[in-house]
Amino acid sequence: MASLREASLAYEEKGTTKNISELEMVKLDDCQLEERSFERSDGTPFSVEVISIDGVEYRVPKTVKKGIQACLSVKPDMKKFKVVRSGTTKDDTSYTVVPM
Repeated sequence: MASLREASLAYEEKGTTKNISELEMVKLDDCQLEERSFERSDGTPFSVEVISIDGVEYRVPKTVKKGIQACLSVKPDMKKFKVVRSGTTKDDTSYTVVPM
């Protein structure tokens, strides 16, 4: 059994899923959407859709997909976009897709 000091020094954070809004820019055709399943602290399962860029996974909320769809309906040749997040809680967070 390792001491708390030894365990802390050896600790490596497992991959965490970030949010797509943390990216400066996303190339639309360079990303593959994948589903990841997790378990809440109460044991109930849930899943999210993610893209992986340089080994880091970024969550793609459904509202972002709807925003991309709206942008593509106006500009079908859109290649890049940025996601702007506003709000701080689950209930007041919204996303805006900005074509680039």
